[in-house]
Amino acid sequence: MGRMIKWIPVFVLVLTLHLTLLACNAEEPSSPPSAEETAATPTPTPVPTDTPTSTPQPPATPTPVAERDTATDTPTSTPQPPATPTPQAERDSAADTPTNTPQPPATPTPTPEPMVSPDRDALVALYNATDGPNWTDNDNWLSDRPLLAWHGVITDLAGRVTGLELSDNELSGVIPPELGDLTSLESLHLYSNELSGEIPPELGNLANLQFLSLYGNQLTGEIPPELGNLASLLWLKLSSNGLSGEIPPELGNLASLEWLRLYSNELTGEIPSELGNLANLEILELRNNGLTGEIPPELGDLVNLRTLTFFSNELSGEIPVELGGLVNLEWLKLSSNELSGAIPAELGNLAKLRSLELGGNQLSGELPAELGNLASLEFLFLDRNELSGPIPPELGNLASLETLLLNHNELSGDIPSELGNLASLERLNLSSNRLSGCVPSVLQDIRITTDDLEFC
Repeated sequence: MGRMIKWIPVFVLVLTLHLTLLACNAEEPSSPPSAEETAATPTPTPVPTDTPTSTPQPPATPTPVAERDTATDTPTSTPQPPATPTPQAERDSAADTPTNTPQPPATPTPTPEPMVSPDRDALVALYNATDGPNWTDNDNWLSDRPLLAWHGVITDLAGRVTGLELSDNELSGVIPPELGDLTSLESLHLYSNELSGEIPPELGNLANLQFLSLYGNQLTGEIPPELGNLASLLWLKLSSNGLSGEIPPELGNLASLEWLRLYSNELTGEIPSELGNLANLEILELRNNGLTGEIPPELGDLVNLRTLTFFSNELSGEIPVELGGLVNLEWLKLSSNELSGAIPAELGNLAKLRSLELGGNQLSGELPAELGNLASLEFLFLDRNELSGPIPPELGNLASLETLLLNHNELSGDIPSELGNLASLERLNLSSNRLSGCVPSVLQDIRITTDDLEFC
């Protein structure tokens, strides 16, 4: 007992040292246990789990307080640099808009201005030069509407003017030269107005023009030779004006021309032989002018000609035999000139001829019997000439004839009974001749003038 009491102080000292060491270890970082401690500490029995045992990892670095607060709701990830604060407007938009790569702002597309047709200025010039405010119809002229909406204006899909249809619309004043700028123009119809002044030569610039109708106005001056440049022209109608001077030979260059109407003007000089080059010509009307000289034989080359009217001029010389080659001719009117010589027998070849008018000239000689071949003839005017000899009985073959004028000649002999075969005849004048005999009784019901000759 006494021996145990002797060791108590030693035991207390050892215990005190041991507790002091434990307190120091609690303040220093933990270190791996020694081999002795490992051996002294019993190993707990492992509890079976479904998760494979992972390789032990080194202890994690202590997390600052701010990060530990965040880590309660957010999975641990690799630290990122702090984000730049987003402005309030962008934060508000981000709530509804998916995040996209920022795009530069789009450049606003300017509103296209209405296209102004290059032909507008020429139309404005026409309006101003021809008293546009007093036209019969000037709907939409000078407005901002498309030119197609302007009365009488025709355009193509590109808005270019292709036609002007302003006939009988009370246009007055002059034709402005600016019309020559309408390079797409195909038809220009200004007829039956009160236009005056000269035809501007600038119209010769209209390379696409097919129809030019200026008739029935008060135009004066000469026909511009520049019109001969209109290679596409089909119709040229300048009749019933006050045009003067000669017919330009340049018109013979109009290779496509089908109609040439220059009648009822004050044209003078000779008919240019160059007109014989117009191979496509169908209508040639030069009547009621002051033309002189002979009929050019070159006109016999116009094989497509249907109408040839030269009456009421001062033409002289003989009727060219070449006219007998105009196989498509229907109307041949040469009355009221100063033509002389005999009627060519070749005119009997004109099988399609409907009217042969040679009255009021100085023709002489006998009537050719070949005229009886004109089966389509409806009108035969040979009055007021110096024709002599008998009436050919072959005229009785003209089954379509409606009017036969042989008056005021020097015809002699008996009236042929064959005239009684003219079943379509409505008018017959045989007066002022030297005829004898009687008139066929079958003609009693028609209008007939015979110098008191009796019916058979």
